Amino acid sequence: MSESNEQSRELMRRITAEIWDEGRLDLIDEYIAEELIDHIEVPASKSSAASDTERTPRPCEQRSRTFRTPLDLIVADGDIAVSYGRIVGTNTGEMIGHTSI
Repeated sequence: MSESNEQSRELMRRITAEIWDEGRLDLIDEYIAEELIDHIEVPASKSSAASDTERTPRPCEQRSRTFRTPLDLIVADGDIAVSYGRIVGTNTGEMIGHTSI
């Protein structure tokens, strides 16, 4: 695997671990380019990728202290990386338009 591919894979791991799992929203501007194409669907979102990235983890963190996003697969080609993962945690209230059971 090329060094560029490995750097992209590592950045995807860090974005997931540090921003999503640890709630370090202060790292968004450092890790994520404004022109990011983010395919995470946020209900009623019409904003930029950076603001989507900030808004998406916030309700998950507020509602579930056990919230984690394990990545099952990361594929990288140069400076492009795609990940497939799951959202795992206990929903104790409303989260991204869904209420707890």
